[in-house]
Amino acid sequence: MGNPIYAVPKSKSEFTHVYIQLRVRDQSGSDVYFKMKRRLPLGLLQDAYCQREQLDLSKLCFLYKGRRIIPDETPEELDMEQVVTVDVVKLD
Repeated sequence: MGNPIYAVPKSKSEFTHVYIQLRVRDQSGSDVYFKMKRRLPLGLLQDAYCQREQLDLSKLCFLYKGRRIIPDETPEELDMEQVVTVDVVKLD
């Protein structure tokens, strides 16, 4: 099997099974959209969001359905739907 970065899904159902769409919403209601593989750790999402928004990860909390996301967890482990919203909250 080739490099997964260049792998093209054979069908739309394969694409939806492998990837997930995430909307990261901050406290002001601003959204940033990401797409990632279901088996990758959500810490990658957290890092990408902080880099894009120029924020310090240690001062943020990412929540899914009101529960804090641990960076090593994957969307697959959390049984996330195809399209989900992740809330981000600034810590005091």
